Amino acid sequence: MRVATTGWRLLGAASNILLGLTMLPPTADAQTTKPPVLHDAVTKALRDPASSRPENFVNLADLVPGAVMEIRYAGYFNFVGHPIAGYEAPICLLTRQAANALAKVQASIEPFGFGLKMFDCYRPTRAVAEFLSWAEDPKDTRMKPEFYPELEKKELFPKGYIAEKSSHSRGSTADLTLVIMPAQVEVYMGTGFDFFSKQSWPDDPQQPAQARA
Repeated sequence: MRVATTGWRLLGAASNILLGLTMLPPTADAQTTKPPVLHDAVTKALRDPASSRPENFVNLADLVPGAVMEIRYAGYFNFVGHPIAGYEAPICLLTRQAANALAKVQASIEPFGFGLKMFDCYRPTRAVAEFLSWAEDPKDTRMKPEFYPELEKKELFPKGYIAEKSSHSRGSTADLTLVIMPAQVEVYMGTGFDFFSKQSWPDDPQQPAQARA
């Protein structure tokens, strides 16, 4: 289990870079109580060439070609059960500063046989609006067994599992995990992505120490 031991030691170093990513200062446009109104321009960039993209946004795949992309809200396997408004393609768009930080993480873990796997990056504000609309429909619970089996749908926002205003909408927040390369097997983190439960909390005592690290 030499690779696993090395990998867990590595997580400590890589987490420092990831922590820095979550604490990136907001862009000039984001220094208000509301996220910048970028959704039209950035969503257009999901379909059109890079020339249509806001200058400070980049496609992570261009900077980190080895990163695995599984942009959940562009497909059907998510807590809503269908592609979300604004996700026109499974592309990870981020501010250049955030993407550069992730490039450093990728470079630090690749020698140990690990890589990054992206689940969500820039999130259009209209996607957040769709989450709110979905939460108000008590009949639509088709994805409950997979993503929130222990909770009622009406509890997801009040308990903080879904945010009414998302930091993803400024382009400097990303949801990700680590994978073992080249097989792209996810490192065990306790639960799957977007599993709304105490089991996904970092201090859940049911999880082994490695998952809580």
